Amino acid sequence: SDTVVYDSGAVPLPQGADLLVGAVDNTGANGASSPISLIVVNGEAVTELFDETQQSGVRVVHNSADAPNVDVLVNDTVAIPDLAFPEVAPSAELDGYASIPVGTQNIKVTPAGSNSDVRIEADLEFAAGTGYTVLAIGLLDNIQALVLTDTVRDIATQATLRVVHGSTLAGPVDIYLLPEGVTTTANAEPALNDVPFGAESGYLAITPGTYNVVVEDAGGNAAIGPQEVVLEAGGIYTVVARDTSALDGADVILLDDNPLPAAL
Repeated sequence: SDTVVYDSGAVPLPQGADLLVGAVDNTGANGASSPISLIVVNGEAVTELFDETQQSGVRVVHNSADAPNVDVLVNDTVAIPDLAFPEVAPSAELDGYASIPVGTQNIKVTPAGSNSDVRIEADLEFAAGTGYTVLAIGLLDNIQALVLTDTVRDIATQATLRVVHGSTLAGPVDIYLLPEGVTTTANAEPALNDVPFGAESGYLAITPGTYNVVVEDAGGNAAIGPQEVVLEAGGIYTVVARDTSALDGADVILLDDNPLPAAL
């Protein structure tokens, strides 16, 4: 067949390099450009090469409980309109990224329909095949952007979990992953200890299974949970702690970071 399913474009090959190149399923953000990407091993260095047309991906989480609906602008053009708390756009599900060009792009967040009233602005660098999650966190008077780089290549023998502390109502917290059926933290050790507002755990390797998530403040009071989550083998998840709409407690937003490979 003369159908091109992958094209790297011009790629520099270092003189004297001994390269091992393998084709793998393309699980990069916005992978519809090609069903494969190339893994290039050069000694201890490993590089992933995406198809030259593959762009970057971004999703936005409205995590400011007292902020109005917002518009998200990319280079002064509305890309995501009228996003309400605590929604995720384009989607919290598999490969739920909006396509965005590779390189430096200007991102703004404004109240919906009022694009001159900029509440968040940042120039962000986007890489091919990489997914980014941009969260608006904090209450409206102190709203800020938290930008996360997402991991999208799954590991078959484990679940992968990332936790973000985005609730303004709790100070530093302890986060527990309790086995199924266990709802109290007595005699349990926290999976994450003394996590401040605005922090994220990075991706953690977790044994697949059903867990109860409990978040406790410094006084040992349960701020969230127990809330049951199912972490599947090969799954990649982000849990965001958030305020409730009434600002009288805390809840979570669950994101699924594991994309589906593009079909041939």
